[in-house]
Amino acid sequence: MNFNSTLFVFGFLPATLILNFLFQKNYRIQFLFVWSLIFYLAGGGRMILILLADVVFNYLLVIRLDPLEGNRRKAAAAFGVLINVLLLGYYKYLPVLLKEPGSAAILAPIGLSYFTFRCISYILDVYYEKEPANRSFTEVGLYICFFPQILMGPITQYSDVTDHIHSYHLEWVSLFDGLKRIVLGLGMKVIVADTLGNFVDGTFLLVAQGKYHKVSAALATAGAIGFVLQEYMDFAGYSHVAIGLSEILGFPVKENFLYPILSKSVSDFWRRWHISLGSWLKTYIYTPCASCLMQTKNPITHKKFGLVTGDFLALFFTWAVCGIWHGAGLKYFLWGMYFFLFLWLEHLYEFRKRKHRKSRTGASNQGRRYTIASMLPNIYTILVVVLGETLFRASSLRVFGNYCLCILGLHGNGWINTYGEYQLGQYARILLIALIFSFPVVPWIERKLSVKWYGRLVELICLSVLLVLDLAFLFTNTYTAYIYYQY
Repeated sequence: MNFNSTLFVFGFLPATLILNFLFQKNYRIQFLFVWSLIFYLAGGGRMILILLADVVFNYLLVIRLDPLEGNRRKAAAAFGVLINVLLLGYYKYLPVLLKEPGSAAILAPIGLSYFTFRCISYILDVYYEKEPANRSFTEVGLYICFFPQILMGPITQYSDVTDHIHSYHLEWVSLFDGLKRIVLGLGMKVIVADTLGNFVDGTFLLVAQGKYHKVSAALATAGAIGFVLQEYMDFAGYSHVAIGLSEILGFPVKENFLYPILSKSVSDFWRRWHISLGSWLKTYIYTPCASCLMQTKNPITHKKFGLVTGDFLALFFTWAVCGIWHGAGLKYFLWGMYFFLFLWLEHLYEFRKRKHRKSRTGASNQGRRYTIASMLPNIYTILVVVLGETLFRASSLRVFGNYCLCILGLHGNGWINTYGEYQLGQYARILLIALIFSFPVVPWIERKLSVKWYGRLVELICLSVLLVLDLAFLFTNTYTAYIYYQY
């Protein structure tokens, strides 16, 4: 069951709100746990048995791990992480190794990548003594299975939500803000992302079929940019719904996207894009690896690796994991290595700048001036991201290579042709809408309205109109799953 399905919008969502308010305070955690399992059952079927087995295993393991010390504690944590990784590897990567991706014999449970990371977070937060082991099975189960987040995140860390689980309370003031985010998130998906998807899918399909004469350089460029906008509207729209639902149910969640189009570097981009994944990777992989490697002796030189080498190795391993986490196959690994390369170069630049930085007085008091030169970091970041996400979207490395040739006009396709001109004319408005709302336009409008006496009325009217549009597109368009649903 997805957030953009009629079953969810007209059935599950209203039932959730009503039942959550009807249940007594002492039973809301139990209700939400059971309700999350029902939600998963509606989409995952018998795979719910694997989810439940995973919850039971991690619950019992952490209870056993908590009182241990020294090597026994480390071994228990390592065993728990290993079992979770093996579970993920068996369902997600074994079919590819057997040359049978999507095989019915090995059908992966939905949301496996996400709830596996939450299980590992629970184990490691207790291991590092950030939190004590939770003796309540329903509270642990709710953290792992919480239905707004189980399919596609955000990947909340256990230490970030434990206070909300232990001291659960519902704030009525969160209801309006949560519903507002749900309406906005649905609009981003069903109105913008799905419409862009028709354009993007058609363009990439032509390249995959070898019909290069139809794909002009302008069309290929617009298709690549269009996919980044589609991906943002799709995933950020999902995150809006998930965060809005979590807020209504009394579990506030950190933002998962923070207008990545404003990024001035690739590092900045990954602090704004899929923030929960980046935070998880930094907390549980990059930071421990970097700290360990910087103190480890090089077996050849017998000297410590140091800052630069330790950072390089930790960053490499982190982005290898990130690429493989997104999917099996060489394409995803190369996608991770692509972003690793730019991040490492930026880290080197920062190390060098830090090393040679000289004290300056008065410069920090000068106002910022926006010039063409000041926009170059944004342009560089956009170019890197668009090319990287083109690799992510392409169905194979061959298609990616041919798509790049189409962008450069090296397939005898020229800059523009009749078909490309027609397609761009058809989808220019939705591309422009997606681009505009990739900037912080909505918060700016909310700030302007908040100081007006009629602000709340205008906001309600706008939300009502958007809700009607959401439902109209929901009824008239063919159902399209979220892009990250497959990961």
